[in-house]
Amino acid sequence: MFTLVHITDLHLAPLPIPTADEMSFKRRLAYISWTKNRHRIHHPDVIAAIAADIKTVAPDHIAVSGDLTNMALDREFENATRWLEQFGDDSKISVVPGNHDAYRSDYKEAIEKHWSRFTTGDGFPFMREFDDFALIGVSSGVKTQPFMANGVVSDEQLAKLEAMLTDAADKGLPRVVMIHHPVHSGATKVRKKLTNSREFRAVIDKAGAELILYGHLHKPLRTSIPANGGLAAIRGAGSASASGFDGTRPAHYHVIRVTDKNTFEIEHRAYDPASRAFYKTDTEILPITLNICPN
Repeated sequence: MFTLVHITDLHLAPLPIPTADEMSFKRRLAYISWTKNRHRIHHPDVIAAIAADIKTVAPDHIAVSGDLTNMALDREFENATRWLEQFGDDSKISVVPGNHDAYRSDYKEAIEKHWSRFTTGDGFPFMREFDDFALIGVSSGVKTQPFMANGVVSDEQLAKLEAMLTDAADKGLPRVVMIHHPVHSGATKVRKKLTNSREFRAVIDKAGAELILYGHLHKPLRTSIPANGGLAAIRGAGSASASGFDGTRPAHYHVIRVTDKNTFEIEHRAYDPASRAFYKTDTEILPITLNICPN
């Protein structure tokens, strides 16, 4: 059995105080939002609690689907890297960026500099092969205009994604795709959506996939999309640092156990503000059927 932890939207706190040179208009808006409200929602105590809970789970691999930072400051990238290092070797962690990780014109270079160690080093998408499944990381994080939080998967990435999905299927490996933005139709408002989600879904429908993991919306969600004659299960996780302040949804993450290419056992774990600890809410058992058309 292989244990995969999926966390997302860490929005690591506390937020370093940005310098004047770092303050673009969009970052200024983000900083105002942080100081007015978000610092109560994304809390260091929850970040510490989820780290402790993950260590108790003792996963074989940790998949992080973006928004580790709030404003993509260099110090935030460095803090996020140090936070991830507590879980062991770089090869045990996979990261894709979110929209908050792209709050700068040189976001591609910053992500490459700080987080290429948590990919295969060949850009996005990347694929890690394990005995019982393949994990494919897709980047949807792009720099956007103020008040926008869209994502885009480039045409180049889509072509590579199709090839990776096909390659994994040829090897008989179930495919787990990780991305920051939700990919299903009607998932969110226009200003927050994956702008080419239709093209992304077309690739999944053509090449097939078994499980898609995402974040961005800060809430758990379960649905599916067509995948080469079958269905790809979609599972969204809540923010990993959410305190539950003022009635907001508290932190949530997935513990996914893969059994001999036959089953995804998805345990949902959530933060209890009263006890300041995580607990199991429920567990799903998803039989794995490779969505592959016969040759």
